Amino acid sequence: VIEPDCKKYEGKKCPPDIALVCGTNGREYYNECALCVFIRDSTLKADKAIKIKKWGKC
Repeated sequence: VIEPDCKKYEGKKCPPDIALVCGTNGREYYNECALCVFIRDSTLKADKAIKIKKWGKC
């Protein structure tokens, strides 16, 4: 399990590159930034604890 490096995306738009990540919630995100945006924008406490389960498809 990998901690996403969300600090590097603060105040920036996500890059358009596709580098799939699989979250510990079983969902796929098109890159680490997209996962960080999901975590940031979620109102659910459980979503704040999502990490990267693995790089690539779930």
